[in-house]
Amino acid sequence: MKYFILSLFIAFAVSTQAQNLAGAQVSFDSDRDNAGIGFKGVFDLSNSLSFSPDINYFFGSGSFATVNTDLHLDLAQGNNLKFYGLGGLHFGTFRNIINRSGFLGFNRNADINLGVNLGLGTQLFTKDNFRLFAEGKYIVSELDRFVLSVGMLFNL
Repeated sequence: MKYFILSLFIAFAVSTQAQNLAGAQVSFDSDRDNAGIGFKGVFDLSNSLSFSPDINYFFGSGSFATVNTDLHLDLAQGNNLKFYGLGGLHFGTFRNIINRSGFLGFNRNADINLGVNLGLGTQLFTKDNFRLFAEGKYIVSELDRFVLSVGMLFNL
C-alpha cells in the first residue's frame, strides 16, 4: 500500500503541468460475480501516454480489494471522445471470512493475487469539468477474469 501511495505522489510530481484527473468508479468482476466501488486517478505523462492508478473494494461473501497501476496509450481521439489501450500491474487480496482482524478486515492469512492487466477504455468529454469513462480489462493471473468499470473523472 505504501508503494501505491508513493507511486501516486511521484506521478503527481512528474505531471504537475499536465492534465490530472481523479474520480470514482463502479466495477463488475466476471469471475466472482461481484460489484465494487473504487477510486481512480489519471495523470498525463505525455501527449499520448497516461499513468492511471486505481483501488477497488468488491462486496459480497468473498470480499476482496484490488490495486491496479496502468499505463494508457491513446489510440484515437475525436471531438468529445478518446479511445485508449491499457496495460499494467494488478494486485488483489481476498478476505479470510472467519477472521477479519487487521487493516480493512484483511489479516495475514489473506490470499494474495498478482497479475497483469490488458484492456481498452474510452473517455467521454463533457462541457463541465468532468469526464465519463468506461474500461474493460482482462486480468491475467492465477484467477483470470474480466473486469468492467464505469465512472466519472474530475479535473484537478
